[in-house]
Amino acid sequence: MAENTASPGWKLRWLNARNRVLANPAFQRFAMRNPLMRRTARYHANAMFAVITGFVQTKALTATVDAGVIRRLSDGPASAATLAQGAGLGLEAMQRLLGAARAAMEEFCTPGLGNGTGVVLAAAIDDDHFDVWVDAWVDVWVD
Repeated sequence: MAENTASPGWKLRWLNARNRVLANPAFQRFAMRNPLMRRTARYHANAMFAVITGFVQTKALTATVDAGVIRRLSDGPASAATLAQGAGLGLEAMQRLLGAARAAMEEFCTPGLGNGTGVVLAAAIDDDHFDVWVDAWVDVWVD
């Protein structure tokens, strides 16, 4: 078997050149129009969207945990105003936070059974380690 004699410097230059081409908006438009490249371009675009979506969902859930919303709801239903006061946030900020948390949890909801967010929140509230779990995911995103 032939040993790879390419220097790391050459590989790095090639990868940087390739990445410049892939990052070029004109090339990206070309790839989306080209029938031979369209499928791969869409696949990679969807994969990047999934990463970004996961990041945003993690941030929304982390903010919900940090604001104490999950712990407060373990005592029972509460209005947005009550949650805002307990977290030291304005009502409008709490409403945005609750909307973001609900949107982040939509994928876990069961179709046909209402929004299902209550079921997921109930399971999260009942889990004494929910905040640890969310913090662990934050560590993954930070790293």
